[in-house]
Amino acid sequence: MNPIVLRVAIIATALVVWFWTQKLIARKCGGMTCIGDAAHQFTANLHLYFSENEKSANRALIIS
Repeated sequence: MNPIVLRVAIIATALVVWFWTQKLIARKCGGMTCIGDAAHQFTANLHLYFSENEKSANRALIIS
């Protein structure tokens, strides 16, 4: 199989799966505009910390 065709097929499949999972997450909100993802809940404190501490956020970006 042509490598380009294989790459396009993998990307298309990944996009379909991603859109499907986003649809499932959106259903959990019951039509409201919310984020129902456990990863967001888990990292909420980190987000708050880095939002308030710019130097720490910059260091984390550099390290990662």
